[in-house]
Amino acid sequence: MNENIKSEMQKHQQNQRLNAAELGYLWAQYLGDTLYVCVLGYFLSVVKDAEIKELLKKAHQISQTHVDELTELFSLEKNPIPVGFGEQDVNKGVPALFDDIFMAIYVN
Repeated sequence: MNENIKSEMQKHQQNQRLNAAELGYLWAQYLGDTLYVCVLGYFLSVVKDAEIKELLKKAHQISQTHVDELTELFSLEKNPIPVGFGEQDVNKGVPALFDDIFMAIYVN
């Protein structure tokens, strides 16, 4: 986790716990990012265009970083880790469902 974020979280923890609205927002972010990791992972398995593949790799990396940071945040706050999307929710063995251009638009 980014050291600045970690430092801010430690300051926050000294004063108060996350409230319900903050937790709800973080849960929604976690679910969204786990979905993006799955979708982008599938896209990476079928994309043909090299430039779009690089874009997808970067987006996948960002989403995975968010998931990792949120997981650490939930642990620091002693809250349960949400059950997000995972490999069991994706069938990467199927042919491409979308054109490469759609994948680039999806990332945008």
